[in-house]
Amino acid sequence: STKYQCPAAYGVSNTTRAVRLIRPHINHEKDKLANNVNLGRQHLKENANSGTVREVIDDMRFTFGTDTSMMMGDYNAKRRLVHYEKSQSNSEKKLIDSGGKIKGQFAETMRKTRFLLFDEEVNGKRMIAFASDEGLEILSNGNVCFVDGTFDSAPKSFTQLFSIHCYISEDVVRPVFFCLLPDKTLTTYTSMLTLLKNRPELTNWAPAMIICDFETAIHSAFKDKFPNVVISGCLFHLVQSWRRQAEKLNVYNSFVDGEFEEFWQLLKTLPFLDEFDIPDYFDAILEHCVPLVISPDMKNYINYLVKNYVGDAAPPRFQPRLWSCAVRTASNIHRTTNTVETWHRLLQSVATMHNGFSSIKLSDLLVKLQKEERHTYLDYNELKVNPNFLVNKARKTSNVMKDKKLKNVIENIPVIPRAPLSGIAYLKAIFYAKKT
Repeated sequence: STKYQCPAAYGVSNTTRAVRLIRPHINHEKDKLANNVNLGRQHLKENANSGTVREVIDDMRFTFGTDTSMMMGDYNAKRRLVHYEKSQSNSEKKLIDSGGKIKGQFAETMRKTRFLLFDEEVNGKRMIAFASDEGLEILSNGNVCFVDGTFDSAPKSFTQLFSIHCYISEDVVRPVFFCLLPDKTLTTYTSMLTLLKNRPELTNWAPAMIICDFETAIHSAFKDKFPNVVISGCLFHLVQSWRRQAEKLNVYNSFVDGEFEEFWQLLKTLPFLDEFDIPDYFDAILEHCVPLVISPDMKNYINYLVKNYVGDAAPPRFQPRLWSCAVRTASNIHRTTNTVETWHRLLQSVATMHNGFSSIKLSDLLVKLQKEERHTYLDYNELKVNPNFLVNKARKTSNVMKDKKLKNVIENIPVIPRAPLSGIAYLKAIFYAKKT
């Protein structure tokens, strides 16, 4: 009889020691147990730092079963393998946390693909960025980007963790780019964007809109690199700034339950107007709500709004085109960076990992960012298969209906023969649409 040689082949990475199947077994019964032993050992290595030694071993036993576990050796044999992998990892962690080069598992995604984007010294200060190939793919197609920095999760020697988030479906936003920055200057932001744009994957990246807070250095850096981009301020940060100034000038109590309650209610409808209509409607609010004689504090507050947001003879510091969200609302684009702020809170586990007894470690942060990248990758793949697949918790029906009602009011297209709303009546319609 003719004998056939089995062409089965496995490959083992020289760097990660990961096992991959090149050609499957044919022509004879597979030695599944031996194969599972190899995969079980790889499982222990890859997950050595995912918990205690006992937890890591138990996870492997549960995944591969009793026969595979016993063929791999007794508890001590498995324990030695896990401890060895931990020691190898610990040496890399110590190197990274002491300011050394990022390499090995910390330069890769959890899928063992490239994660480290660049590690550069700019003007004598270190800047490190991370993004997977899939993240760059999402970013290259990102028409609307949300950007922000957090200071609470920055390791020693860095001021902030800056991130860029993009839509991966009609209403799902995920982080795709992470960068540790030494400060928050225009030079640093510009250098970061230059390094990012130099990536061949981003040759054609040209975002139409950047949504961020009111940090002028970020605005200027993006405008420098993308002259046609629309910089759109976060509605939450806008109202927060208005409130803080009101509290500082001791007029906020009169906004909550006092003579200027209606003024405050109508003021917060201005961002939902077209940028060119805002100055006239601001004057209408003053005429309707503010008497001729007011306290010096209230006068100072109105002057603050004019100088910084509305303008008069001179343009304001933040022109209405920056903080009007009428276009965003009509286009179903997020009006705030709250999705980014929520993501920042997910990073708090890194800040509290050592109960405040030590500063944030770069290695701990990178492990968290790898997990966040994996989350984006998994959601992105599911949404490529089905763009309507639910990867987020479903929004409350009441919130969906409120957004729809608000959009209808802002578009201000009445049923014939009614005329479009205008003046204070229009502002009140926006206010009630926001509340109900």
